[in-house]
Parts: sequence; structure tokens; C-alpha cells
Amino acid sequence: MKKLLYLPIIILTFLITCNSNPSQEKEPKYLWQYLTTTLWYDVYYDYKSIGIYDNEIVLFLKYVPLESAKDKVISMRKRANVDDPDLVKKYENFAYSIQIHFWDCENKLNAIWAFEDYDKDDNLITYLYTELDSLVYFNVEGDLYGETMLKAICKLKAEEENRRKSKDK
Repeated sequence: MKKLLYLPIIILTFLITCNSNPSQEKEPKYLWQYLTTTLWYDVYYDYKSIGIYDNEIVLFLKYVPLESAKDKVISMRKRANVDDPDLVKKYENFAYSIQIHFWDCENKLNAIWAFEDYDKDDNLITYLYTELDSLVYFNVEGDLYGETMLKAICKLKAEEENRRKSKDK
């Protein structure tokens, strides 16, 4: 229920970010900044989309496969869509994913609200959105990927909270 309170803010941020017309933009659609590297990805966050609500941080993340893992990532995505030959073909040119995550630093939880996969020409391959009241949180404690991400995300959350406090003074 608490998530529904965030819905207008998140939707507005998402619509502004995703539906802007690139030919009329005066600033970039996203302001990507490096966050961390996992076993398979370099991960970036959109500086403009950071939201902090209670104990959670909500943000857009961009996952770019490491060169050493790119073939494996593409293969996994193709296998996951084996029933759709057109989608399998599109994944041959997979370049990156953009995802919207909810991270709960205190409880070491993560939920993915939305993801979009893009090809090398920035064309959308596929997407998935979850209803906010249906989000499933995963405990990331003890998981190498989860721990790596959690450490970087929670550090970012603390920095953002401090920046906002300084700004309010």
C-alpha cells in the first residue's frame, strides 16, 4: 500500500524521462553516472531519477554487459525468449538494459519495477512493467550480485540524503 503513495511521482519521472522527444531536448534524456561493476555488467544510475522514500531508494539503472560476458548475456536472453523467434533475432544486437529498482538498504531487499532491453541502435527490444502493489522483493543478502549492488546503492542513498540535507540548510 505504501508503494501506491509513490506512484504519481514515479510515473511522472518515468513519463518525462522516457517520452521526451530527442530532437527537441536541451539536455540528455538520462544523466548516467557509473555505480559499480558486477560479474557480468557495468552498472550506471540516472542522476536525475533518484527518489528516496522512507527506507527505500528508487532509481533507474543501466546495465551494460562487460565485453567478457556479452555473449553469455545475449545467449541467456535468447534462451529466455525461445518461443518468440522475432525476439530471439532482436537479441542478437542486444546492448543494454534500463531498469527501475526499489532498494531497501536496511532490510537488504530489492524489487524490479520495470525493465527495458535495447539494441546497439537504441531501439527497444522488449519491456516488462510490474504493478506497484504486486512488487516482489528479493533478499539479496549473501548473493554476490546483490551484495555488490546493495553496497553501491546504499552508499549512493547515504550520499544523496546528505546532499539533500545540505541543500535544505
